[in-house]
Amino acid sequence: MSLRSFHWQRFAGLLILSLVLAACATTEQPSAARQTSVPPRVQPDTSGVTDNSDPGDAARGEQLFAESIGGMPSCSTCHALDSAQIVGPGMAGISERAESRVRGQTAAEYLHTSIVDPGEYVVEGYQNVMPDVFEQSLSEAEIRALIAYLLSL
Repeated sequence: MSLRSFHWQRFAGLLILSLVLAACATTEQPSAARQTSVPPRVQPDTSGVTDNSDPGDAARGEQLFAESIGGMPSCSTCHALDSAQIVGPGMAGISERAESRVRGQTAAEYLHTSIVDPGEYVVEGYQNVMPDVFEQSLSEAEIRALIAYLLSL
């Protein structure tokens, strides 16, 4: 084997190792230091949520709840439909809890923020581990569909 080939194989091996380590690091729970070092996000636009003319397609929301979104596990991987706690809170009674969670916000507004900016309102007793990719991975109609489904539970 030539010296050049050896160096190329070594470089390729290090590159693959770096990619594997980077992928593993993204699945870890965020540390408190990383959470506080992230600059605050701009408050999401919830104007579409208060528009009662399009409450969302709950049947489509049910499908979205059960499927992978943006390469992430499905909502049902971390949230049970009953009151069981998996990684995140169970969804039983979510409309009542969401309605009273933040003063001045409707349940739909609270759920919208929780989906597009999950670090904004972290339920006591839980960690901020919900991915913040859904605002980029879902259309506004799909977000409304998820909300409609959750409010129908």
